Amino acid sequence: MLKPQNILLIIIKKKESFNISSNRQSYKIAILAPLPPLSGGMTQIAESLSNNLINDGHKVIKIQLGKGLMGLFPIPTLYFQFIHNILRCDIIHIISASGSALWIKDLPAIIIARLFKKKVILNFVGGKALDYYPKWPWYKRLPFKWASVVVLPTDIFVNLLKKYNPLTKFYKIPHVVDVKSFKNNHDLKKEVPILLAAKSLEDYAGFDILLDVFSSVKEKIHNAELWIVGDGPIKDDLKDQVKEMELKDVRFFGNIDHKEMPDIMQKATIFVHASKYESFGIVLVEAMASMLPVVSFDVGGISEVIINSKTGYLIPYRDNNEFIDKILDLITNEKMKKELGENGIVHSEKFSWEIIRNYWYDLYSDSGLEGN
Repeated sequence: MLKPQNILLIIIKKKESFNISSNRQSYKIAILAPLPPLSGGMTQIAESLSNNLINDGHKVIKIQLGKGLMGLFPIPTLYFQFIHNILRCDIIHIISASGSALWIKDLPAIIIARLFKKKVILNFVGGKALDYYPKWPWYKRLPFKWASVVVLPTDIFVNLLKKYNPLTKFYKIPHVVDVKSFKNNHDLKKEVPILLAAKSLEDYAGFDILLDVFSSVKEKIHNAELWIVGDGPIKDDLKDQVKEMELKDVRFFGNIDHKEMPDIMQKATIFVHASKYESFGIVLVEAMASMLPVVSFDVGGISEVIINSKTGYLIPYRDNNEFIDKILDLITNEKMKKELGENGIVHSEKFSWEIIRNYWYDLYSDSGLEGN
């Protein structure tokens, strides 16, 4: 799950030349985002987008926004940056999640852009909105009403927000995933079965459930291991739970450089995901590209990323017994694990930049958004 305070503002200006194709324009793009050395899902999205745009010949300006309240003080300075960049540009592209940043950071940028008759694209990725949007106060919904278009990564999000914002234009564009980095040689016959989970250690992420699931798996597969990548506020609680359950072979990696993830995926056997909220799940695509079958609860937009019984298994939320059974099936059935893994590699290609960039460029060039 992406953290709600995170935000990415991309400001785009047309130029005359472009080195991809004579039929496409080149853009000047300023990216306002939580950038390295910060980490997290929004940082990953910002880096992937900016790097791909640069490789396509666009000029990209990166602006460090920080996380949470970082970057808000002094507020006039932040808003001056919005004005300074928006005045020079034609398209304003904001990526945001569900929290207070949506109206503290995003909304002012949208208002400023609309005052200057700019195109405004709100790219929303907050998974919690599937449950909480109907209860949001009116001011938190304003960004969806005032943006020229709202971009969402899955159809389930589009259908939800259309219901509450019938006059808003919606557009579905899946997240871009660097699948090439995860396509290494795969050692299918691993002596030690390793379950891998990677997500921020938050209450909603379901790691307490995974520990219960792993405990049952260990009763059948004694040498199984559980690797947990990520950090967060419940890390100490999870470690205490491991001690109380007397669980062995649970390894906490903490936050790691994203460049190290392909190697970790390479060593794993199955990717497990127990989150209660998920708008898309970039890490699930990375797992498929790594030839890892996925076992996940069927929540949010995950069913539009994982093909049930083809690239992994989708389990009804909190059905721990079914979750355990599917893990055991994959560990003991090498043929099935290989089949799902190979399907995953093929399926992951649809989320590559070579495919997804066409949707973005079509939207950027849409004259129907001009001045809306």
